[in-house]
Amino acid sequence: MATPPTPEQYEDRARQLLEEQLAGRMSTVQAMARTRTALREAKAVVTERQKEDAEAYAACTRAGWTEQELDRVGVSPPEVRVPGRPRNRKQRGQGQAETVSTADGEHRENAREEQP
Repeated sequence: MATPPTPEQYEDRARQLLEEQLAGRMSTVQAMARTRTALREAKAVVTERQKEDAEAYAACTRAGWTEQELDRVGVSPPEVRVPGRPRNRKQRGQGQAETVSTADGEHRENAREEQP
């Protein structure tokens, strides 16, 4: 008849089982980490190429090509545009007449002065 395992043998078997399970789980998380790193690097490359594409497209339009001409030769607009200068928006109402209601219900126009 076989002798029953000792408490230490139970612990050793349990530890071995847990280490095998942990090794399998660790290998999957390591593979996932490698994949995520590769994906992050690929996204950075795509972002850089999109920027280069947008700059090349902008250079074409600055050289005189129209969007319609580029489209006819098979060059579609870039997915990402190159940021340009901010638009110089006039302040609302600058240099325009403003209609003002007076207390007695009359309307008159006040010319706004342009600010430098």
